[in-house]
Parts: sequence; structure tokens; C-alpha cells
Amino acid sequence: MVNFAQLKESLLSYMPQLEEELWKLSERANQNRNLNQMGKVGSIIREQKKLVDAISYLFDEIAKVQIEPETNSANQAIRIICSRNGKSPTAIRIGEKEMRIRKWNEIPVTIANWILEDGKNLPEIQNFISPDKEGFMKSAFLKQLRNGWFIEVGDHKEALIKKTEKLLRNAGYPEEILVETEDGSRISSVSDRASNDWVKRLMKLYRKAPPETQSKIKEVLGLH
Repeated sequence: MVNFAQLKESLLSYMPQLEEELWKLSERANQNRNLNQMGKVGSIIREQKKLVDAISYLFDEIAKVQIEPETNSANQAIRIICSRNGKSPTAIRIGEKEMRIRKWNEIPVTIANWILEDGKNLPEIQNFISPDKEGFMKSAFLKQLRNGWFIEVGDHKEALIKKTEKLLRNAGYPEEILVETEDGSRISSVSDRASNDWVKRLMKLYRKAPPETQSKIKEVLGLH
């Protein structure tokens, strides 16, 4: 199994050296009053910081789904079953267990209560799950859970699924939620879509990075 944490550190370990060189260039440009060069170096420094954030996020996301097979077994897969047109949910299936629902905002409530039934404590998540109403904005649309806590359910379906995946992750479960129609065809996965967006963002930043950074990334990834 690839050690993505080690790979991420190998990539990021080169960044401080690059940043130090960039700041030296910036200082020389400042001393020479070369405004054009100062602007270019400043832009590269900002893009480099974005690249660092993108690399960190992407590898952290990869590490989250790199779970040993026995802990990511099929009987723990969480599926949202929808009507044939995919517009409304009809059930949540976790292994052999099926819980009937009719609205998208029932998803976080149902899964939070299932976590409690499974004998685990709920994690407190700012503006999403809290033991009291003080942990939310005044405009929040709240539902009460079986343990007396409150959960915010006023978002659109994509945000609700994404927040529920975070709840699962923080509670120690595999986080991916599959959305399928009643005939078993898969509609979408919020995790897949989010990952794809970040891959596109990372590639865009990579193309803007200095040649030295691009070369080092290729070297670490074995792409030379």
C-alpha cells in the first residue's frame, strides 16, 4: 500500500527551499526597485502557497479513503436510494439495514441516530451538530436527535450529503455515501465530485508553478 502521508511530506519538503529562493529574488528586486520583477515574484509566491494547500488537501483526501479492506467492507456501504427519476430519496441502506425516508434533510438525522444506535458518540461539529442550540447561527433549521443533541438540516442536498460524510468520518466510519436509483444505477457521489474538482484545481496550480517545482513534483511521483 502506498504511503500517501510520506509522499505528501516528500513533496512539501521541497517547498520551503523554493519559498526561500523566491523571497531572495523579491528582496533583490526591491533593492533594484524593479517593480515588474517584484510583481512577478509576488504572484509566484502566492501561487506556490496555493499549490502547497492543494497538495496537502488532495493527499489528505486520498489518505481518508485508503482504508484496509476489512474496515471498508461491502456490508458497511451507505447508500441513499432514490426514486427512478432521482429527484427524491426513499431509503437509506447500511448493509442489510434499511431506513425509510422521504426528504433529503432526513439523511443527516437518520445517519446520526444510526451512529447512536451503533453505540458510538456523536462528534461535535461547528454549525452542524451540537449538544445545545447555542452552537448554531440564529437562522439555522434544527432537528433534535435521540440523544437530545441538535443537528442543522437547512442546506441543499449536496451540502447535506457532504456534511453527513464529514459526520461519518469524524465518528470513525468509512465516509463515502453512494446515491442510487431504485433499480441500482448510481447517480452521483459527492466525494467523487469534490475530489475531481480538487484534482482540476491542483493541475491548474501545477501548470502555473515554476519549472523547478514542476520538476520536483514529477521526480517525487516518479514521472520523469
